Amino acid sequence: MQRSKRIFSVESPHEISIKILTWAAQFDTHLWLDSNDYQPRLGSYDALLAVGVHSRIDSNYPGAFDALQAFHSETKDWLFGYLSYDLKNDT
Repeated sequence: MQRSKRIFSVESPHEISIKILTWAAQFDTHLWLDSNDYQPRLGSYDALLAVGVHSRIDSNYPGAFDALQAFHSETKDWLFGYLSYDLKNDT
C-alpha cells in the first residue's frame, strides 16, 4: 500500500467523521485518532486516520522495546499501532 497524506478543512467535523469511519471500515486494519477539540499550545491535528498495513513489527518480550526502536529507526516515519499489556515483562 502506498502512503499518502490528505489535509482537509471541513465545516461539520462530526458529520465528516462518520463518513470517514464508514469508508475506513473496508480495511482490515484502521486507526482513528480524534483530538476531541483539545487545543495544545504547539501544533496539533484535529484527527488522524491510518488505514491498511504498510509495514509491521510483531515482537514478544524480551527485547521488544529494542526491536521497536530499531523498527522506528529503519522506517523514519509515523508508527500507528498499540503496545500490549505483556510488555510490562520487558520493563
